[in-house]
Amino acid sequence: MSVPSELRHSVRVALATTGTFVALLTSAAARAQEGTGAAVDSILVESSTCSHVLLDQVRRFSQIELKNANLPEGARSPRVILSCSEHVSLMRAFVAGREATRQIDLGKTEQPVRARVIALAIAELVRDTARGEGIEAPPITFESVAAPPAEAPSPPPQYLAVNHLVTFAKIETFGAQFRPLAGGGLGFSHDVGPLSLGLGPSIAVGERSFALGSVRSLVADLSVRLALRFSGFGHAAEIGAGHALGLVQLSGTATSDRVMAASATGVWAAPFLFGKFDVQLSDPVFLEVAAQLGVVTFPVRGRVERGSDVAIDGVWSGLSLGFGLDL
Repeated sequence: MSVPSELRHSVRVALATTGTFVALLTSAAARAQEGTGAAVDSILVESSTCSHVLLDQVRRFSQIELKNANLPEGARSPRVILSCSEHVSLMRAFVAGREATRQIDLGKTEQPVRARVIALAIAELVRDTARGEGIEAPPITFESVAAPPAEAPSPPPQYLAVNHLVTFAKIETFGAQFRPLAGGGLGFSHDVGPLSLGLGPSIAVGERSFALGSVRSLVADLSVRLALRFSGFGHAAEIGAGHALGLVQLSGTATSDRVMAASATGVWAAPFLFGKFDVQLSDPVFLEVAAQLGVVTFPVRGRVERGSDVAIDGVWSGLSLGFGLDL
């Protein structure tokens, strides 16, 4: 049985069109895969002793320096462990089965450019290690390839303490009625890894008027805080809990000689939750916004004739704005 020439021609055209379409799809998939591979980080930088802000900057600069270095990607990407002390940084690189270390002295390097200097040293160390010019690890044998290689033991983490000092202004309220007290205080925090331990005093004052006079409130406290710290893009945030213990003084003033004015002093205490966000203005200065919410467990109350009592009790809430310094 013979096939008409028109049918044979139609089949050839259909096959050619299908082949062209498949080729286009294959080319597009290859380009998409190349684009996806380019987005994969070419180097992994880890540290348990450097500040979060410094580590973020070093990672960003290292990616820029090694952008066109043709290094392995994905699970085989070069790995660098960075250790920080006051003036010295130690780098340990693992590239394609090779290992090398390098140490740089930052004693005479200005703080704003330290991240860039460290990133340049990391890029040089990774390139040297990839070329086999560093201190090589033992050669990889068939047995080590057949089984997943054991990760090289790393030294116990030696956390670098990062300290922060903050001075702030705040507004706080007690109880269901919104009668704010204004004041301020100081805060000191000590970071170890992702944890932050804080301590600081604060004071707030307010005054209420009544038919027979007025009452002035002075609330002072010393609080301790424990928080989980997050950082990224040069900024940091904290979420945590704390406890405040302090003194309250309620001082009455009478508008008539026939009315007796008195004062009351007592101890108050309150646990609280808090959150805050730091905006890095310039190294080492930052702006801090914080909010807190707690419950007074040891209240102080003052009785007022012909008016509602004045009390430091119930729900305790506050909002503060401050300037800080990284020490």
